[in-house]
Amino acid sequence: MRTYSRDWYKERLGLIEAFARGEQIEIHSEGIGRGWVPVETPIFNNPVTEYRIKPKDQMTIDWSTLEKRWKYVARDKDGCVYAYLEKPTLGNTSWHTVLMPMTQISGVVASLDPGEVNWTKSLIKRPPE
Repeated sequence: MRTYSRDWYKERLGLIEAFARGEQIEIHSEGIGRGWVPVETPIFNNPVTEYRIKPKDQMTIDWSTLEKRWKYVARDKDGCVYAYLEKPTLGNTSWHTVLMPMTQISGVVASLDPGEVNWTKSLIKRPPE
């Protein structure tokens, strides 16, 4: 019978808790050979299979928490997230607009999830109503 370390159990516990919260779990197995793929019902005690919580690729926000005048949201290189009236352009370390107001929303808007996407690809547009 195989024995597992405390660290193995801690890792699995985090995965199980994420799965219980509804987060997407991915599986990687040498036998599959397709990289990381979503799994609907993980078997967390399989010793030859790796699991992970699917990385959050893109920033998300509940747009109803922002005034309708804010049309775009983007994260700068320093991690701060701003809302914009018009589509900003990419600079060396931040997003810019010409003479149009912007407002910082990181740390202010609870529904904001900055995700893990590179800041240069973080721009999102308000969806049409």
